[in-house]
Amino acid sequence: RDHYETRWGSIELVRATLALLDDALRDDPALVAFASETCVPIDVDAAAALVSKPTTFLQCTCRPDNGYARERQWEKVDRVIEAAKICKADQWVALSATHARACAALDAC
Repeated sequence: RDHYETRWGSIELVRATLALLDDALRDDPALVAFASETCVPIDVDAAAALVSKPTTFLQCTCRPDNGYARERQWEKVDRVIEAAKICKADQWVALSATHARACAALDAC
């Protein structure tokens, strides 16, 4: 099993998430949901709504806000990816089985 040394805004968070996704897909789920540890204690109603249907939920913005700009992470990514194509998603994400498999099949980063 791989181990990832994660830091806020690091690519290791993406790698760890993809490894979790690979593990989850072994059980052939209808839905895969991710939440941040900063969301604890979990709002039970919000969690139930997130996983109530086997459909994808992803909320994102293409503007640096919500602490992202203050940490200057956007500028670091901006050096490699065209600014108009950079988006940040919320920490609560649900992926349908179809979308989860498509994300798992992406080239490694």
